Amino acid sequence: MSKSNVFVFGGSSPIAIALSLHLQAEYQVTHFSRNLKQDCFKEMLGKGIGLQELNLLDIQLGSPQYRYLESLFTRFLPEHLVFAQRSRESTLSDCLQIDVIAISLICELFASFKSYPKKNVLLFTSPAAKFVQSAQAVAYHISKAAQHQMARYYAANYKKYGIRFNCIAPGAFVEKDRSKEFFASNKELTNSIIKIVPIGRFTQIQEIVYTANFLLSEESGAINGQEIYLDGGISIIDQSQFASND
Repeated sequence: MSKSNVFVFGGSSPIAIALSLHLQAEYQVTHFSRNLKQDCFKEMLGKGIGLQELNLLDIQLGSPQYRYLESLFTRFLPEHLVFAQRSRESTLSDCLQIDVIAISLICELFASFKSYPKKNVLLFTSPAAKFVQSAQAVAYHISKAAQHQMARYYAANYKKYGIRFNCIAPGAFVEKDRSKEFFASNKELTNSIIKIVPIGRFTQIQEIVYTANFLLSEESGAINGQEIYLDGGISIIDQSQFASND
């Protein structure tokens, strides 16, 4: 029996890469990035993950990149879509293009393919959509909040397409390889974070991966239009206690 296909729009995000590697055991994964020349993609090629170069900034209805993506949908007939890309654009227009406009066009394209009776879309949002983080630009906040509302809208209105839409908000304190050195050299900061997070530690990337895998499976068949926080419980704490006196 052949594996069903999953499209992961994730670029070089550590979470997206870990997710693609994990999903490859059960699905045939195609991973999209605007730049495939980075070293992080070598392991993915070795695991049989398909890599496709795609810039979400170029996704407009009828554009060459859109038509290219449409051809990939026709060829692979994906069962699930995951949007886990990191948007670092500084302007509101670019953030909205990547996190909202491109995603909505891709989701609507996805809905036009009726090859599977049950399909899933999973978006990685952020607590910044609900709890303002001054370290993030306003464009980031707006685009992530729009993503969440878009997922809720589609979840309520895409019943006829058999698609479920859900969101994962990983939280601020996720242990990643690229940040380990920073936190190891800033023990005071690390210890203060551990004290305020209710579970007493950072969230692990694999915990995010397992949750995403669950949300894509039929075991989560009744979950639709939800945003799942994987932040160790910090979002339930009174945020005023973390406020600066500045």
